[in-house]
Amino acid sequence: MTEEAQSPFIEKPVECPACKELSPQRFFRSSMFVPKAKESDEHVVSYTWLAKNVKRVHPPHYFLYYCPYCYYTDIGDEFSNQNADTLYRRVVKSFNDAGQKERQIIELMGQHVHYDEIDFCSALNLHFLAIFVQMLRPSDAHDSYKIARLLLRIAWLYRENTPDAGDKLQIPSVEEILKGIETLDMTMQKARKNWDNLSNEVEHRAGELEQQFQGEGDGNPYRQCRASLGKQFDHFFTELYRLKTTCKQDLSGTLLDGNAQQAGPFFSFTSYQAFFEKLKSVWPFPPADELEAMHGAIAYFQHSVSTDSRFDDPQKRFLTISLITELMVRCDDIDGAFSMVGSMYKEASDNRQRYMKQMQQKDIDEPTKRRLRVKMERARASLGQAAELRRELVDKLLERDLPKIKQVLAKNEGAAVEEIEKALKEIGIGEAVILRMQEKGGLLENLGKKKKRRFF
Repeated sequence: MTEEAQSPFIEKPVECPACKELSPQRFFRSSMFVPKAKESDEHVVSYTWLAKNVKRVHPPHYFLYYCPYCYYTDIGDEFSNQNADTLYRRVVKSFNDAGQKERQIIELMGQHVHYDEIDFCSALNLHFLAIFVQMLRPSDAHDSYKIARLLLRIAWLYRENTPDAGDKLQIPSVEEILKGIETLDMTMQKARKNWDNLSNEVEHRAGELEQQFQGEGDGNPYRQCRASLGKQFDHFFTELYRLKTTCKQDLSGTLLDGNAQQAGPFFSFTSYQAFFEKLKSVWPFPPADELEAMHGAIAYFQHSVSTDSRFDDPQKRFLTISLITELMVRCDDIDGAFSMVGSMYKEASDNRQRYMKQMQQKDIDEPTKRRLRVKMERARASLGQAAELRRELVDKLLERDLPKIKQVLAKNEGAAVEEIEKALKEIGIGEAVILRMQEKGGLLENLGKKKKRRFF
């Protein structure tokens, strides 16, 4: 008789910071598993289970804790924070002070979680819920770093759940529509970021005029414009999601074939897709796929690096900028990634120069010298990493632009190198790519032009 596999969890009652109710939360037993392989953006693709005769689950599905009474949701080790800082307490207060509209959205997500055995759909909903909890505070008071981490984990969930290309139909016109959607989405994500910044400025001015518009309800024209434009952005992304979904259904064969196999019901909804469409109609923010989630993660990571005091530590700052660069490459934003590497190199170089100047100060004690030597070594290593990553990105830029580069070379065959460089720059080829082409084995190697290499 086969022994029944034991649970990988230990359940302990944990007090919800919002409603103060106790509910069982699951902690992985020690020595259950270790990550086996990771991708470049830290996504764990496989695990090694160390314990025998244990029920195998997908660990990322259990990253969040969730209160079944009020639906407060947060990262496991931060759910019940014994050393709560001001930001944590304000998040909890904002959750408890949520209005009727926000409470309805919380309940929509919170009531649609299979928490006993968390699957992909329930894991998505938990992550959406955790982000919504964080976003209840004003946008200028968000914990951007936490939201970025949650968005990146959503991207990983989508990546794990993406069917192989072999499961899709080949319809060139639909694939072209999806390419166009991707281009438009990237443009609008940048516009949305600009709007978020502008929205904060508009709200600030509206607040300055609060007294002048007292008693006039919604008469403040700044607030009217802000609300209207915000709705327009939300409506745009909701409709873009519908178009993207239509294309995916077309490629899966379910758009025209009413008999095609559909996903099963999700609680009272006919499918998770139907639930998600309902959620998007009341809260347009949730990303619909990996690419959209990564775009969101990039934006929030960038904001946190530029505003969060936690990134005063140069090493943590460098590692996060490296992650942003990797995500940009995955989003095919190689130009943005190249720009980020430039900022990485400059920052590491500036830090090293600052440490060197500190080392030259008089009356510096030996412990301080040792600390500075460690920092200088880290800065030197960061410079090397940035230079290596820069070279990889230059090669990607060269590979991407190779067809139009060859067209320029063919039209200017026999021309002087200055004329060729001018023609290349006119079509948007950067200095770094041109210098790469002049190296040994490059397309411009034999033109014999000697130029000082400028790395950044």
